[in-house]
Amino acid sequence: MIKRKYFLLVAFLIMIIFLAGCGGTIVPTINNDEAKIESVIEEYFMAIDNQNWSKAKNCCVYGSELYDATCDFEADVNTLEKYSVVT
Repeated sequence: MIKRKYFLLVAFLIMIIFLAGCGGTIVPTINNDEAKIESVIEEYFMAIDNQNWSKAKNCCVYGSELYDATCDFEADVNTLEKYSVVT
């Protein structure tokens, strides 16, 4: 009876150690992905602000709605620049 209790206790502790080790490796990956996403978003808006259209489009997935919207925005800004509306 005592051997069985020790066996269950040791098995339980091994499970806790194993599960704690698995959870620790997932968290940095999520934070790393979030940092990459935030970096791309910041880079996109800096490129838009500087009217660096090719850099802004490189931050988008080709053919996506955002890519098409960036192309449309570029065309609109270029049209407005002809009339000295955009500085």
